[in-house]
Amino acid sequence: MLFRKALFSIPFVFLIACAGYDGDPNNVVVVQPKVQSANGLDIYAATRNQGQPRYYGDRLILIRAADLVNFRKGPQCTLSNQLFQASFTAPAYVKVPDYRRQSPSATIRCSYEGKIGVDTLEAINISEKRRAANSMMGAGGGISIIIPIGPRERADDIWGYPEVFNVVME
Repeated sequence: MLFRKALFSIPFVFLIACAGYDGDPNNVVVVQPKVQSANGLDIYAATRNQGQPRYYGDRLILIRAADLVNFRKGPQCTLSNQLFQASFTAPAYVKVPDYRRQSPSATIRCSYEGKIGVDTLEAINISEKRRAANSMMGAGGGISIIIPIGPRERADDIWGYPEVFNVVME
């Protein structure tokens, strides 16, 4: 019986630890292009006719920072690559340019009370993630076994940065 209580309390504690760390959607940090020829957030605007990727607007990403136990409010973070940069306090919504599959990767670095976390933000196959999440629901919420039949990637899949990105600080 004690074991059952312990198993129940772990997910409950995790949910409490995550609550309230979703940032303020009214406080959005916008990346600053490092490219002089950028048009707003479109960093490839001036060279588009030279084969640069299509601009699909911008995307909001919730970036959170956590130590090995809890999400934290207050870590100082930077998001940077050769094309754009931003500095912010996590958790934060960060607006980045959206080039779908060709969205450039960026390094996110967060620090808080002597702990540091570094991770790479990359474009992911959003459609595949949604299909996997939907297939895990199964009949009656049970666990399903996914057996891939053919290629997992489809021509009409949507790519882009994830909606939520967590940086772990150690």
